[in-house]
Amino acid sequence: MHFAYFLFLLTSLILSSNCNNSTIYETKYNEPLERRDVPLTYRLHSDLLKYYKKGTRPVIHPNKIISVTMSVFLYQIIKLDAVKNTISLSGSFEMYWKDDFLQWNPNDYDGATEIFLSSNDIWIPEFSLYYSHHFNQAVKLLSNNDVRVNYTGNVRYYLPYSTESLCKLDVKFFPFDIQQCTLLFGSWAHSNDSIKYALYSDHLSLIDFYDNQEWQLDSSHSNIISDSFLYDYLDPPLFWEMIIMDLVLIRQSFYYVFNLVIPSTIITLVAVIGFHTPSTSGKMRDAKFRLGIMTLMSMSVILLAIVEDMPKFSMSSSRKGRGSFSGIPLIGLYYFILLAIIGSSTVTTSMFVFLEKDLRRSNHIPWYLHWLSFDINIRFLRPIPSNDINKRLIVRNDSARLSPPAVLRGRFAMTPNLMTDYDDIEQVCNQSWEYLIDTIRNIETSVNAIRAEMMNLLPQDNLQTRWQRVIRRLEIISLSFYVLLIAVTVFLFFYHDWYCAIGHSPCGQANLKCPWMKTTPTHQTCF
Repeated sequence: MHFAYFLFLLTSLILSSNCNNSTIYETKYNEPLERRDVPLTYRLHSDLLKYYKKGTRPVIHPNKIISVTMSVFLYQIIKLDAVKNTISLSGSFEMYWKDDFLQWNPNDYDGATEIFLSSNDIWIPEFSLYYSHHFNQAVKLLSNNDVRVNYTGNVRYYLPYSTESLCKLDVKFFPFDIQQCTLLFGSWAHSNDSIKYALYSDHLSLIDFYDNQEWQLDSSHSNIISDSFLYDYLDPPLFWEMIIMDLVLIRQSFYYVFNLVIPSTIITLVAVIGFHTPSTSGKMRDAKFRLGIMTLMSMSVILLAIVEDMPKFSMSSSRKGRGSFSGIPLIGLYYFILLAIIGSSTVTTSMFVFLEKDLRRSNHIPWYLHWLSFDINIRFLRPIPSNDINKRLIVRNDSARLSPPAVLRGRFAMTPNLMTDYDDIEQVCNQSWEYLIDTIRNIETSVNAIRAEMMNLLPQDNLQTRWQRVIRRLEIISLSFYVLLIAVTVFLFFYHDWYCAIGHSPCGQANLKCPWMKTTPTHQTCF
């Protein structure tokens, strides 16, 4: 009984002590903010933003102009789309300005001179890309990065961006083109009487720049202009400060030359040579036509590989001339000439086959082809083979051996023997005369046989041989012409300054390739 009472008292004491401790804890940590020891950073942040309005310009006097100084960084040229006429790139802006409402005395905050604030809590200069490709999205460049604020009110804001801007690309000299893209940044609402921009340097910072596989950055420049676009009708007109970023890019043409130009040139050259090979049977003639069809199909496949990546015409041509011959890109004109060469060589081969099959059946060669049928080789200048010399000596000895004087001398040498057989001289003379006539006939027969044999040894110069000579020489002339035409086409493709004067516009980007033809931008064709 006493033990149970003792346990009850002990339990009551323990519970009462826990209740007292909880009351002390709640009293200590539920005190108002002013009663606690607040860190200096929290107190400074609270004091700066207590009456701050981020929707208004942070100036004490409403007519004061805010000067925004910035550095421009470029990280990468992501892509140039020649079909959409856009450029995609990434970079950053580092901005500095003074905020009159973000100043404090460091002595009041234990010597604190800097603080980091959220960019969503303070005023940020409106900064936009004017010619953005996606106006349905947020055009204003924003960043959720914190800003660094100095006790004097100087604000540092880091603004990275990755955007796609309109850029008038000129592919007249594709794949040797040079493009110049101009990007305009500024404010849509604040004119130069409220915000002015300044640059630390006219050159873009390329410290962290990554090269593009297709485009090489030739030069970069940035400056500030003041323009009264859209509001020049006001009196006085309003001017807007704009930051201009100029980029000059050179296309790396090795990929297109190695993978498109060289293979297509080799295909064309092999096809032309194959068309002009001598054909001795109908099967080889049919193979030529199959070769022509396969070559045209191969060129069509290669041409389709680049058509999707090119615009329909060059932007350097005048508006009235767009879509005409003057607006064809250089590589498109090159492929057109190669296809024309293959097509014309196919037609030429068909003509040669027609000549070989039909025209040579005629009894004469047309007068305009006579100069091709002559045998250029001069016979007396050709060396005589040793076998021919031996044959000619044998024929000469045989003819000398069978000549009539020798026969007669041999026959009359037998006259004394004949006199013993015949007493009548007249009879002997008649027999000798008949023998002489037979001998002459034998000699004539031998001479005719020798002549026929010699004719077989010499090259036959008949009509069929002359037709074959004409056709073969026509094929050689045609082959030389097409090979020379291919060589001239390749030369003009790589040395293409001549293309400047065709459909040239004085305000087009082709002036980058043809600076000697550049005129003032106020030229009437620029409007």
